[in-house]
Amino acid sequence: MEMQEKTRDTYFDNLKTMLIFSVVLGHFVNLNASIPLLGAVSNVIYAFHMPLFIFISGYFSKSITTQRSSEIENVLYPFVVFQLLNFVFTKSTGLGFGSANIFIPTYQNWYLLGLFIWRALIPYYNLFNQKFSLLLTIALSFTIGFFAEFNSFLGLYRILYFFPAFILGYYCSDLQAFLQKRSRFKYLFICISSLGLLSIFGASLYSSNLNGMISVAFTPFLGYNDSMNIFYLRLIGFASSFILSIGLLYLVPKGKYKLTYLGENTLNIFLLHTFIVFPINKYLAGHSPYLILLISVVASLLICLLLSNQLLHKLMAPLTKLKQLRPLFKKDR
Repeated sequence: MEMQEKTRDTYFDNLKTMLIFSVVLGHFVNLNASIPLLGAVSNVIYAFHMPLFIFISGYFSKSITTQRSSEIENVLYPFVVFQLLNFVFTKSTGLGFGSANIFIPTYQNWYLLGLFIWRALIPYYNLFNQKFSLLLTIALSFTIGFFAEFNSFLGLYRILYFFPAFILGYYCSDLQAFLQKRSRFKYLFICISSLGLLSIFGASLYSSNLNGMISVAFTPFLGYNDSMNIFYLRLIGFASSFILSIGLLYLVPKGKYKLTYLGENTLNIFLLHTFIVFPINKYLAGHSPYLILLISVVASLLICLLLSNQLLHKLMAPLTKLKQLRPLFKKDR
């Protein structure tokens, strides 16, 4: 979902295609997480998709060495625009979670604010030792949950919780070299990831208590509410997300496929998909879990295809890039 890099790499486009599909499907199943099957699928998706997406966002932010005014235009501007659009959508349809409060990010919109904050802070990380900075960031990401004030205000708890994933991506000089260096353990990582995700699915489906615990571990919407149990679950969730992600990275193909291009316009899919997800989800209630899951999977794929359209990309430009509006405010000479 990061702003577009100049050169395309099919490996990363394939990875982002997989992840943006997971984001859309994840919102479908998370909205129905009270149904055991859907809750189990939700837990599997949330175990890896946002940590990996944020890691990739950090990976493609390595060129940032100073604060850039372009972040206001390309990140903060669409955040404000879609805060307002989500508010209008919720007020007019009764769907979604839009709010008039600009200081409380709406649903998925927290990512844009997070990207703005992460990129504003990242230049300072070049002044310090990498290991020390990473450990300090991890310590911050876990202590912030003890302060309830950060639960909703600017979505700071979730933003700071995921900050280490961004830092890891920023510090990763070459992901392919990292994977190649450990390629002798490739199948071990894949096996661990596969068994881990299957275990998450099976445990979530088997017990509602385990389902709830796993959900708490991987979906850091709020802090700990003075509960050390939640703190421990988040520690386990953070560590396991990292381990699960390594195996998944080995499974991403490097070749170009028919759906590879979806990875080029993930921002549009990310910003717009909930306007389609919420109305569709309204009519899923009462159907069998398997039918809901099937419709969710098919709808997620169709949404990704629809919202990656190049014409839509051009039409979206005034909503995502402030510079597109500049000609409207220039005085004729």
